[in-house]
Amino acid sequence: MAAIVERLKGIKRVLLNNPVLLKEMRIGLREKRVFIIQTIYMLVLGIVSFFFLLDMSSRNYAYQYAETGRNFFKTICIIQWFLIVLISPSLTSNSISSEKEKKTYDMLLVTLLNAPDIIIGKLTYAASYLVLLLASSLPLVALVFFIGGVTPLEITVNYICLLAWGILSASMALFFSSREHRSSVATSQSYGLLILLGFIVIGPYLAYFWESGQFIGYSLQMPEVLLWAAVYFNIIWAFLFLFYKTANNVRPAARHVLALHRLFITGWLINIVGSLAAILVMSGNASTAGYSSFPNLLPGTTDDKDIGVIWSLFTVGSMFFMGCFIERIQFPSNKEEAMFAKSLTSKKLFFPLFFLMSGLVLVGLFLGYGRDAFKVLASMGLFSFFMIFIVMAANEIHTWFNGKVRPVFIYFPLLIAVSVLPMFTWVIAEQVPDQNAYYMGGQKVLSIFSFIFAQPALSIQSIWDPSGSLGMLAISPGTKVPTFFFSLVFYGGVLLFIKVISLLIGLKRKMTPSAQAAQAPQNEVKQ
Repeated sequence: MAAIVERLKGIKRVLLNNPVLLKEMRIGLREKRVFIIQTIYMLVLGIVSFFFLLDMSSRNYAYQYAETGRNFFKTICIIQWFLIVLISPSLTSNSISSEKEKKTYDMLLVTLLNAPDIIIGKLTYAASYLVLLLASSLPLVALVFFIGGVTPLEITVNYICLLAWGILSASMALFFSSREHRSSVATSQSYGLLILLGFIVIGPYLAYFWESGQFIGYSLQMPEVLLWAAVYFNIIWAFLFLFYKTANNVRPAARHVLALHRLFITGWLINIVGSLAAILVMSGNASTAGYSSFPNLLPGTTDDKDIGVIWSLFTVGSMFFMGCFIERIQFPSNKEEAMFAKSLTSKKLFFPLFFLMSGLVLVGLFLGYGRDAFKVLASMGLFSFFMIFIVMAANEIHTWFNGKVRPVFIYFPLLIAVSVLPMFTWVIAEQVPDQNAYYMGGQKVLSIFSFIFAQPALSIQSIWDPSGSLGMLAISPGTKVPTFFFSLVFYGGVLLFIKVISLLIGLKRKMTPSAQAAQAPQNEVKQ
């Protein structure tokens, strides 16, 4: 009991006695923009509520007041969701970058505050202002009690979700603010990523909310409950990832990097369970499955194409997350370097081997349920090959620039080129079949100029759909080979070509006079 009391006192000290929070509250809440944003926020909600109620009064809705009340509440929540997500980045996008612009950043670092305390202070200020905005809208939302259809519990849950979305958006902007030296750059990157993610999130998320009336979804049936759990864990994972990344940008420390590694390992293992649950949901029988029937679902109801889709997402997702750890962190002290070097996750081969082991877990589960052994092993081999290829290719290309370009600026463009560009050539090949496809034995076979073998997702999908248009690849009008086999040959040749160029560049650097002149003093020192 005493330990719990001490922990609560520690949380109180971090939140309420945080100097950064007190400074932000005293200065931030005196700015004009705070009241301007709140005025615009309430004005937009007021106009929407006025026209909605005006439309309701002009029609005879007496027999469906409950449905009208729910629609009114949904409309207000959707407007607030857009406003909260758009306002949150503006509260933190200049929190740390402005300190660098004003030349006060070094003064902040020499204080007794550590990086998490600074971040918590900045985020708590943003959260407090979001609470103020949400509290300001309660009188309008309270009108729904006169109409009916919504309970206080639903309002509470949805408002908590709105606050969580706001904090997540604010943490994303704070990450960019800690990384950049100018507030304008951090703000543009924050809203740019927000717009990019919006194309993926807005449609299905708001459609689900309009159907269910809840920002948060759940299911008590297996395996859907596993899928929902994986979804919400990924949201928490994203927040913690941004938090520790920001902390490491503010003050590089081995404990931040190690926390990121442990967080990633835990999250990836949970995502494997989520991927298996997604397979069962895609099978179409998941909604009728109880807990006891979970082990019997996979063999008879899940199609091979569904498993191919999961393998594809697994591969591309692995490559994306690997990019978060591709860059070597330079710590300011030898003590931090030694602490990081002792950890197992600091080894270069740890994460490729970790991905390999996690893939073997999937292999074991599929083989245990009686799936096709050849397809499973071929998918595992191709998955491992793609992981090794993209890491080795990024490292080799990094040596071309003599370390002047950050590895992450090589890795992610390479990943985009490998994942996105072949999709366009595949779409073109499907639209122009006469030039990019052949018909052998009544089956449509794409030619090598469709470049489907260059896309990891399509290559693995071809293993699970060998009779489809992705399964085989036409080298000539009378010759065809499996797509995944040609993909192995192609990327093996590309990796060999990159390695040869690296060797040639290394030999050229050794032969240049400047390199020899720089090597001479080092040889004298050694002697």
